[in-house]
Amino acid sequence: MLEVIPAIDLMGGHVVRLTQGDFRRVRRYPWTPVEWARHLEGLGFRWLHVVDLDGARTGRWTHGPVIAEIRRQTGLRIQAGGGLRTLDVLRTVRAWGIDRIVVGTQAADLTFLRQAVDLWEGRVLVALDVRGSRWVVRGWQQEIPEEVDAWLRRWAPIPFEGFLITDTERDGTCQGIDPERVRRWTERVGRPAWWAGGVGSVEDLTVLASLGVDGLRGVIVGRALLDGRIDFHILKALLHKT
Repeated sequence: MLEVIPAIDLMGGHVVRLTQGDFRRVRRYPWTPVEWARHLEGLGFRWLHVVDLDGARTGRWTHGPVIAEIRRQTGLRIQAGGGLRTLDVLRTVRAWGIDRIVVGTQAADLTFLRQAVDLWEGRVLVALDVRGSRWVVRGWQQEIPEEVDAWLRRWAPIPFEGFLITDTERDGTCQGIDPERVRRWTERVGRPAWWAGGVGSVEDLTVLASLGVDGLRGVIVGRALLDGRIDFHILKALLHKT
């Protein structure tokens, strides 16, 4: 079954969406993070993907209290990322009962990644944010010059749960997904993967669900839900079929 996971991106305490990760192209939404999370739970979603955009950009985890409040006020399972760059922060987040973490920039530090995986008993996703054929980090502001395959070889012995692959060039655009790009990247990483970037309609989700790619476990959807582009009744019918 393809898991559809709604996303909440946080900036300055508000629910926002960026276009292609550009901090100058930000849209702010009227709901508080807790209000939107409770709404999503009421619609029947089981997981929530939460990103601290300020943390991703600066490296300082800033939205911890907001995420902890979502944890207290909903029964959603939460995966959190953005600025998780020290073990002290990881211990704090774990104590809140967060279910899974997403490590991006610090995944380049193999010692840190191993320690994170040990601390979280494997419940770690590596954020493979891609621009073209390259991995980008630090809130998508820095491109890693090495080929991704070199990193895949380094990560291979580390038993994290899987990858969150984001097509940064489509993220926040709702312009649709590239099925072959999804297939190539998911097969390339060789372990469970969740996809993000470009989903703008139920049709995109139907295409993803029909790909039949081994290892594709789910998809993250942000702006399409916030903007009301996806009919929840149709979405639920789709999920029951996959």
